[in-house]
Amino acid sequence: MTKKDLAVHISEEMGFSVRESKRLVDAFFQSVKEFLKEGEDVKIVRFGTFSKIERASKFKEGTKETVGFHPSRWLKGRLNGGKKVLQD
Repeated sequence: MTKKDLAVHISEEMGFSVRESKRLVDAFFQSVKEFLKEGEDVKIVRFGTFSKIERASKFKEGTKETVGFHPSRWLKGRLNGGKKVLQD
């Protein structure tokens, strides 16, 4: 799924134009990037948490920054088809 596909889906669900939905999707991802850049975790209830992680560099000494994602227990339960969905 691409950002465009996501924008089209949102426009169909919410009744927005595709252009407005694309702006909404872009603004959301830009906000996530800015919070991560500032060192803050981004927690979306019933979805998961994005966090900035430092990892060892493979080819150079030192570390590099990357993004980690930890799905919520609720999302894991839904994806695994569990009938008993756990709350976060």
